[in-house]
Amino acid sequence: MMDTVQVMAGVTLSRAARRVSTYTMLGLSLLPAVLCGALGYADLGGIAVAGPLALRVLGPLLVAALVAGPVGEALEHRTVVYPFTRPVSRAAVVLGEFLGMAVVAGLMLGIAGGFLAIANALVANGDLGSLWRIPLALGLEGVVLAGFSTGVALLFPRHPLVATVGLLTLTEGALSVAPGALQHASLTTHIGHLARVASEAQDAGGGGAAPTSAAVTALVLAAYGLGPLAVGARVVQDRDLT
Repeated sequence: MMDTVQVMAGVTLSRAARRVSTYTMLGLSLLPAVLCGALGYADLGGIAVAGPLALRVLGPLLVAALVAGPVGEALEHRTVVYPFTRPVSRAAVVLGEFLGMAVVAGLMLGIAGGFLAIANALVANGDLGSLWRIPLALGLEGVVLAGFSTGVALLFPRHPLVATVGLLTLTEGALSVAPGALQHASLTTHIGHLARVASEAQDAGGGGAAPTSAAVTALVLAAYGLGPLAVGARVVQDRDLT
């Protein structure tokens, strides 16, 4: 099984590296850093504006486009297992696909977070801890969203991007600005607290839920990343992938 996972992860990484869209999305992911630098230089907010843009809007949308479309297309066109010449475990195929996408999405948002942290440090005198805290938090967001997007694409292979963006609009668009404790059901609320970007945005006038315990944050991240993935892997067992 592990051989299948490794092969599938490698195939997924190779496909992503050959897509022009991968590099286009990487370029788009750097926009919050540019915005942070420009606004910070003009003393118009900087990270308080660019941070939530990266966490709640651009990050989820880019990962959804990066992951959900290709996964759903591979399932719909029955090309997901073409690298193999013998029967393989479908769970291993799904896990390998997820791991490959998680690496790509994690690197993309991690790089974006690194540039955002540098821009914040240059124009807003951000603390040294932000130089590792922001990229690590955004990279973690990319990994979790890769699991979420892969799982949704497995469940809705005909319209994977629409389904993923629709669900993210509910969880990260509505719940992230919901009153009080409801915000704790939002992935990006927890990522914002880990990056300490949310608190700066709140200081700019947003308010919001207070940080929760590490256990609650870990539970929410696991539910987002592994919940849809596990359900999707179970459903795909009943599909013909060949």
